[in-house]
Amino acid sequence: MKERMKVIVIFIIISVLSCVSLFMMYQEKNDFEQQYFHLADLQNIQNDSLGQLLDQDNILERLNNFKQELKESEKFTFIEFLPNVVEFIGEWDKPNQLVNGYEYGADLKNQTVHVNNKELLITPINCISMDQDAWDLYDLSLSEGNEFAGTDYSLTEKKLPLILGSEFKEYYDIGDEIPLLYFYEEWTGVVQGFLEDDEVIKQDWTEYSLDTRILVPSFKEVSDEIGEELQKRITYAQLDAYVLLEDKSEYSKVNREIKKLSQKYNLPYGLLRGY
Repeated sequence: MKERMKVIVIFIIISVLSCVSLFMMYQEKNDFEQQYFHLADLQNIQNDSLGQLLDQDNILERLNNFKQELKESEKFTFIEFLPNVVEFIGEWDKPNQLVNGYEYGADLKNQTVHVNNKELLITPINCISMDQDAWDLYDLSLSEGNEFAGTDYSLTEKKLPLILGSEFKEYYDIGDEIPLLYFYEEWTGVVQGFLEDDEVIKQDWTEYSLDTRILVPSFKEVSDEIGEELQKRITYAQLDAYVLLEDKSEYSKVNREIKKLSQKYNLPYGLLRGY
């Protein structure tokens, strides 16, 4: 009987320790010092009303003022971070693994499109646009070249500073100019740096490997010379961004604050939990 009781006690102890261990693993996975929440145009998600939104009166001023108040808030950190694509213009003769869609088994290189009455051959490449706050937050390392400088965040002409992932280094040099399609218009990309091997950006449960990505700046200022329609598209895209909370329990309060700000400018924004 004593031996049986001893076995039972040992089993209970092991079970308790296992439960504690599982709980600690769960806490480690789900409790974050910082938490990302996606800022989204809730109306456009539901009924694809982007065209109607961008046609509204004073929309550019409203979008810019809304973004400025988000950036100035002391209740949360607003970062412009948008995974996207840029399209390489011309025949793609480089490895398939650098092309968007390769990771899903799709062959999207060398597609024909018509832009401004021109026929272009394009290949989509994964990119991420980020502002200075995002760059500072992720503290990425370069193997060669320069980080985005202050002037790189001011758009005065359709030249796009580029920092390339490490797998592009065999095919491009610092200073190379690359013809690109971005926001449905032609740009000249200028290579100014290469990331170190195996650079990664982690956001809670999401991880972005940067070896086959291109980084571009999310512009703080956009000149009127660029044209109002392009300004609107760029500013709207910058609001497809993230709010970073130090305490995820603040989500509801911050979401109410953001909805209050969006109502101030008659815009349909709110936070998505994403999980």
